[in-house]
Amino acid sequence: MESYAGSRKPKLSHEHRELGLFSYREIPGLVMPEAYKRTIEAWGLRGTGRPAGTGD
Repeated sequence: MESYAGSRKPKLSHEHRELGLFSYREIPGLVMPEAYKRTIEAWGLRGTGRPAGTGD
C-alpha cells in the first residue's frame, strides 16, 4: 500500500471477512466483482482529468 490519508480508522463490516488496504495498482488482481473494481477506479480518477477506464 502506498499510503492512507483518511481521518477515520478502517473498520471491518459485517459484510466482509477481511480488511485490507491496497494501492489502486493492486485492485485488478484482487478477487472481487468487476463492478466494484470499476467503481474504485472511477473514484481514484476523480479530479485527474482522465476519464474512467484510462487509469494505470
